[in-house]
Amino acid sequence: MSIQKTQDLTKIDVLRRVALVSAMLLSGGWFLFPRIPLILILLGICIVLIKARNKIHRGIIPVLALISVVLFVQTIWPNQSGISQFAIRLANFLGAALLLNVYLCEGRDTLSKDLYPILKWMAIQSVVTCVLANTMNPLFVTIDFFGPNTRSFLLVLIYHFRSYALDSDDGFIRPSGFFWEPGIFQIYLNVYFYLALFVFKSWRQSSLGLLAVLSTWSTTGAMICVALICIKFAWVFGTMRRSKVILAVVVGIVLTPVLGAYMYRNAADKFSGADAGSYVARLTDLKAGVDIFTDHPLFGIGFAPTDYARALKKAGYPVYFVDQEKTMLRTTTNGVVMLLVCTGILLSIPFVVGLFTSRLFPHPKIVGGLLFVALLSEPIFFTPFPMLVIFGGFSHLAEELRCSLQRMRPRVAIPSSADGM
Repeated sequence: MSIQKTQDLTKIDVLRRVALVSAMLLSGGWFLFPRIPLILILLGICIVLIKARNKIHRGIIPVLALISVVLFVQTIWPNQSGISQFAIRLANFLGAALLLNVYLCEGRDTLSKDLYPILKWMAIQSVVTCVLANTMNPLFVTIDFFGPNTRSFLLVLIYHFRSYALDSDDGFIRPSGFFWEPGIFQIYLNVYFYLALFVFKSWRQSSLGLLAVLSTWSTTGAMICVALICIKFAWVFGTMRRSKVILAVVVGIVLTPVLGAYMYRNAADKFSGADAGSYVARLTDLKAGVDIFTDHPLFGIGFAPTDYARALKKAGYPVYFVDQEKTMLRTTTNGVVMLLVCTGILLSIPFVVGLFTSRLFPHPKIVGGLLFVALLSEPIFFTPFPMLVIFGGFSHLAEELRCSLQRMRPRVAIPSSADGM
């Protein structure tokens, strides 16, 4: 399926894309972007757009019901989140739900059309950052707010050191864009790669997306890229003309050793090299999360970091960690574990199912798999952008269930006047 690009933007299109960018920045964006103004911008624009269309889509009703159930459980279950965490989750959930209403009213292809140009500039930002940081590094200055391993040029081109050796510029430069680490940046870049490869079918933009993802030096990002390439190749191989088959084989022969060497070097650094600490931390978070989940399997422990720290301590894990001379409360880096730990097995089911059934993209299972794998290493599951996709899937499932129940409903025949004669 291919979507045609449109060039003319209306005022509504601009407002909708501003709301979308706000949702993305709320989902892993720089901490320099204040959260409260961003959520107010998201909610405010969505309300304006809903009034402009004068329409509430019926698909939003089951989503609001799901939000109500989750937050109701959080308020009545013992040792659950306090008022502040309740307000934070409510704002994020409502932002995603209202944004979903906007896109349900605009049509199925609108989200892809909005994301494609936005993410294209992020891909360019990633590649340009990598090139300039390696060739003209003095242009970049340290951002003290993030610590000495984060540097920026004009607050537009931002990168992280690959290793945590803070007294040196050695190592591969890791662009992080407007997000607080490269691992989150690669999620959006992989979404762009998917759109270019599967939806808009542009090999030029696909190449840009691939380079952008690889520049983040993310193991998870590279794995997702390779999986997308393999799926695309499997889909089109049988329908390609002989000349294109030969070209595809040549490209595969060239890419295989390059991507193989990249993956090998990346994995070596993550498992036993300079970045081994990141791997150990993620493995620890996985084990700790599983232990906490087994202690609270039904409805989880809630959203509050203090509740998570209390559960960590009870399970025998360290509660705090030291990050660049700051002692911070420990939280998980695994978004899927976060889902299970916070909500339990019962309430997590509609979230996971919704992730793989969203009709906001032409290929829901591919996008769902992309986000699921990415969220295994990033704690942004309950933020607006992933929730937008998840709520889209849940809304679709609820509509299918409603239609199925209507078809199963027995039809009552109305007797005619002749029947009584």
